[in-house]
Amino acid sequence: MLLRCLVLGLASIYGGDALAQRSVPTTPENQSSPSPNNTTTQSNDFSSGWRICNKSTYDAAYVIYSYYENSEWVTRGWRRIDRDKCSVFQNEVTNKTVYFYAISDDETYKWSGDTSLCAHPTDEFEYFGDISVCENGYEIHDFRKWEIKSTVANTYNLTSN
Repeated sequence: MLLRCLVLGLASIYGGDALAQRSVPTTPENQSSPSPNNTTTQSNDFSSGWRICNKSTYDAAYVIYSYYENSEWVTRGWRRIDRDKCSVFQNEVTNKTVYFYAISDDETYKWSGDTSLCAHPTDEFEYFGDISVCENGYEIHDFRKWEIKSTVANTYNLTSN
């Protein structure tokens, strides 16, 4: 709620309706915990879970992601995905909604959305709990919402069209 107030306050200061339309994820109903895979192995072999592939023209993309686990939000990052490679983020899909934010290695291209979440701007991190209030050193990033459709294999391709 504090984040929502902060975002709305910034919108009134800067006169931007776009900021006021940002959202904060709510607790999913009837969702069990996912099985996270914290490996940074980049493989194109894939049969279950969800992954993100770098199909862009950039040499690498850096990704942060968030999902609901054990009654709280978990946000992790930064994971490097080289061009024409994929990274599996979870081996098993039990959550239907995940969020991610990615940036190109030269920081000129972003894959973002309208859901505001906390993340460390540069360091590898794990953030648990209240995603509406950023701790010291963390800042808001605009995550893209991704609805997982299958319990088998789900791929999101980062492209730079």
